[in-house]
Amino acid sequence: MIKTVLEIVVDGLHVPREVYELRYSLFISAANRYFRKDENRSEVLEPFPTCFYDFTTKTRLNDSLKQCISSIPKLSEINYTISLPEETWALLSWIFTNPLKIEAVKQSEVSDYMSEVLREETKLSTIPQPSNHCIRFDITHEDPNLKKIFLAHKAKFGTFFAYHGSPRYNFHSIIHRGLRCSLSVGKGTYLTSHLETATLYSQEFSLSNDVNRCANDPIKYCVSIVEVVKHPSVTVTHNYDVDKTAKVLEECKFEVSSSKRHRYYVVNSDELMRLRHLLVYYKLW
Repeated sequence: MIKTVLEIVVDGLHVPREVYELRYSLFISAANRYFRKDENRSEVLEPFPTCFYDFTTKTRLNDSLKQCISSIPKLSEINYTISLPEETWALLSWIFTNPLKIEAVKQSEVSDYMSEVLREETKLSTIPQPSNHCIRFDITHEDPNLKKIFLAHKAKFGTFFAYHGSPRYNFHSIIHRGLRCSLSVGKGTYLTSHLETATLYSQEFSLSNDVNRCANDPIKYCVSIVEVVKHPSVTVTHNYDVDKTAKVLEECKFEVSSSKRHRYYVVNSDELMRLRHLLVYYKLW
């Protein structure tokens, strides 16, 4: 465990820096939300670290996990001379290496070309080019059973792509388990064809409610790109909260499109959604 963590953080092996920093940031954000006294949101910390789960009694060792998280130093402080408790090394190893394949698409001529290909595939013309401000992560791990069901629905009904904005503390669960209606407030999972709207909901909630303890965390907020089955149960509207959204966008100094023909979707089944990409926006120090 210790060797693996040091090889990743210090030697730059096995996992790209952007990827392990993303995993770490989203886990800490979810854990802080999970441990809030006024919340009962166990799903934000799914998957739960196996090193803090008692498989005999089937209970979560919450107190031990909370104490361990408080002992984690900044990633920049981890080196071959640092001394940490064994459980801290175990937790870091789990965060960095639990089964999940993530590929960071950074700024380059190749990524610019691939962004054009992605826009053509998704019909989402507003997907941003990779930059120092925004990195796209391609997510390929998913539940094989849900994937099988999704592909069967796709073959029958076809699919489309949309954006989903959510508080950052939800994205630890989202990148590992896909979008879940149980994480949403309302009748299902809300998506939109309008990147600015998804950004609004990710940014607003992340900046006001995220209690991440890491002041030097470079991540501001995340927006997911989701493939959705064109199932008859998916609700589609062109006018969902348009006026309210436009007002808030103006207040946040976003450019508001003169067109109100943005589509909004409500999906009430996890089997009809498949997370494909994650747009991660960074602070400009």
